[in-house]
Amino acid sequence: MEQALWVLKDKRISLLGLAYKPDTDDIRGSLAIELYNMLVAAGAQVRAFDPQAMGKARAVCPGIACGANAYEVAGHADAITIATEWDEFRQLDWERIRRLMTRPLVFDARNLLSPGRMKSLGFEYHSIGRPAV
Repeated sequence: MEQALWVLKDKRISLLGLAYKPDTDDIRGSLAIELYNMLVAAGAQVRAFDPQAMGKARAVCPGIACGANAYEVAGHADAITIATEWDEFRQLDWERIRRLMTRPLVFDARNLLSPGRMKSLGFEYHSIGRPAV
């Protein structure tokens, strides 16, 4: 993220997914909670959405800003990180997401989306753990 954004301070980053796996509200061992804490420590403005885990996330991260849906947290974002592989995130209208964002930059930590499709939609797309396309 730092390589793509250069400086994280004051960057608006959307975090999609807070649970450690889809279809649960369990945040124990969640990559997203660790990532949230690292981004906030670096000075980023983080907004998150998870279909089930926002209540539990607020209990361990009292200052976390959560949105009502993925489109709301994507608004004016400098980057989006997919941290939980919710099927709901695969089904998003990614063209709409691109229009809402300040910069069309996606970090897919769960390899949920197709790199080729995301690039064809105009995103700078980083699929974590998968070779670059």
